[in-house]
Amino acid sequence: MDQGGLSLPDRDYYLKDDERFASSASSTPGHVQKMFELLGDPSDVAAREAQTVLDIETGLARSRWSAFKRREPRTSIQDDAPGAAALAPRFDLERYFTSAGAPAFSDVNVTCRLLQARRE
Repeated sequence: MDQGGLSLPDRDYYLKDDERFASSASSTPGHVQKMFELLGDPSDVAAREAQTVLDIETGLARSRWSAFKRREPRTSIQDDAPGAAALAPRFDLERYFTSAGAPAFSDVNVTCRLLQARRE
């Protein structure tokens, strides 16, 4: 179990002021606004919605591990399937894997920081 993706490739695009990330981050609200406009929203409404999307994703980025941290073997824990399911009780993990056609398994690697924090 791992953290999901965001619109931009990595958390650093949301959180760092480095020029390498700044151009992508600064163009994101305009792109998202255009998507809302193509769906029929007026420009002013689309601009507010785009800012909301960026605010939510920035908040999610703050709670994520960096790409470097995610590659460290120590950041992954192994749990049995019931233990992993208990980390996200409102998500039916067994049903998800069954409907996805996953083979039977007994252990799950958990590399999501938020789920691991629940275990501690």
